[in-house]
Amino acid sequence: GVSGGRLMPEYLIELIAQAAAVSSGYDALALGRPAGGGMLAGVDGFSFSGRAAAGREVRIETEEKFVFGALKMIHGEVFDGPELLAAGDIKVWEEFGPDEKQ
Repeated sequence: GVSGGRLMPEYLIELIAQAAAVSSGYDALALGRPAGGGMLAGVDGFSFSGRAAAGREVRIETEEKFVFGALKMIHGEVFDGPELLAAGDIKVWEEFGPDEKQ
């Protein structure tokens, strides 16, 4: 959402979650398996050092920190040009099909 012409902090968390989902789906397809479903399971240690304005282009960087079974910890950062807007970690639960190894 947008409030007063600025993106709300929750939106920046969602941007990181969606960027991580795109990356996970791409990895699955590159390995020849269907992209699985997943859900945001937790948010940890987020800081919001800036506020993005609606209509501005932002850059999202994610890095997988660790994987334990279906649980992944991903660190993400959102930038507006060189300015860091938000940074933190998300926990994602990814569903696997019955024939897939975890």
